[in-house]
Amino acid sequence: MVIRLKKLLLSRLIILAASALAFVSVGHAATVVISTPGDAEAAGFSQPYENRNHPEPTGAADPVFPDSQGGSNSLLVTLTKDFNGVGDPGKGGYGGVAIDRPGITDDLSTIISVGDFSFDYYDTVATSEDLVVKVWCITNGGVTSINHKVVETTGSWQRPTVDLSTVGFRKGAGSEKPLAQWEGDGWCPQPALGSRRLELGVAIGQAGFEPDADILFYLDRFQFGAGADIYDFENPAGEELPDPEPSPVVSAPVPLLPPLGLGILAILIGLSARRVS
Repeated sequence: MVIRLKKLLLSRLIILAASALAFVSVGHAATVVISTPGDAEAAGFSQPYENRNHPEPTGAADPVFPDSQGGSNSLLVTLTKDFNGVGDPGKGGYGGVAIDRPGITDDLSTIISVGDFSFDYYDTVATSEDLVVKVWCITNGGVTSINHKVVETTGSWQRPTVDLSTVGFRKGAGSEKPLAQWEGDGWCPQPALGSRRLELGVAIGQAGFEPDADILFYLDRFQFGAGADIYDFENPAGEELPDPEPSPVVSAPVPLLPPLGLGILAILIGLSARRVS
C-alpha cells in the first residue's frame, strides 16, 4: 500500500513538473537569429522605402556593437549630412528599419492586431530629432507616413513597448489618433489603378536634418506581439539590410475602343463618303 502511494505521488509530481516546463516553454518568446541579409529578407526586414537613397544604409554595426543581451552585434543607423551624390542633399539625416510581411502589414487592421511592438535601441547622443514608430503607405504615387513618438534615453540600451492597438499616431504636425481612426478616415486608400503596400518600422531623423558630425544609433531585438518571436540581428560587421520592394507599378488597362483621335477620324471619313455618294 505504501509503495503504491509512493508511486502515485511520484507520477503526480512528474505530471506537475512536465506541466510547469510546458508553461515556461509556451510563455517564453523564442529568439530568431538574423545572421545574413537573406535571413533578414525572409523575415520581411529591409531599408525603409522612404529611406532608399540613404548614402549609408542601415546595416550591421561596423565596428561591432554588442546588443543588450550579450549578442555579438546589432544594427547601425547612421545620420549624416554627407550624401555622396546619392539622392538629394540631406537624405542622410534620416534612417531606420522597416518590415513588410504577410500577417503584419497586410493593412492597418493587421498592424493593429499586432498589439505590443517592442524593440531595443541605443542612442549615443541626444539630438533634436525624434525617434518614432512609423507606418508607411507606399503606392505608385509616392510614399506617406504616420508616426508615434518614443521618449528617448541616451547612453544605454532601452526597450520601449508600443501598443499599436491604442497609441496615437500623427501625420506631420497634425493631432494624434489611434490607427483604428486612421483606418476609418481612409488614410492610405487602395488606388483606383495599381496597388499599395504598407511598412511598419522604427526611424529617427528627417530628410532635411544635417548633423555637424555623424550620429550613430543602434537597433535590435524586434518583437511583433507579446510573447512573439524576438528577431536578433547578429550579422557580420558591415552587411547592409536588403533594399526595399519597389513601389507598386500601375499596369495600363488594354483599351477596348480605338483611341479618341482614331474614332473621330473614322466618323469624319464616314461623313465624307456619304456626301460623295
